[in-house]
Amino acid sequence: MNISMMILLAFLFSGCYEKVVFQDKLICTEQLLIPRVAADIRIHKDDLYVARSYKESLDSAFHFYEEQVIENNKLCGEKQ
Repeated sequence: MNISMMILLAFLFSGCYEKVVFQDKLICTEQLLIPRVAADIRIHKDDLYVARSYKESLDSAFHFYEEQVIENNKLCGEKQ
């Protein structure tokens, strides 16, 4: 197919679609906070920095998860 034929087809079929509009619909489910489990681990002194960095990363992820659950439950409570 050459370029001019492709352009012609693009113009020909550009008006042949229906416009679809999606309306936002809030679907609420109650989410539960899962308590964190404490863990005691042994590490070598050389690995202390890596272990602390890993713990901070996990704490950040858990904090984000907990905030999202709280915000979702609050939002769903207001809509009902």
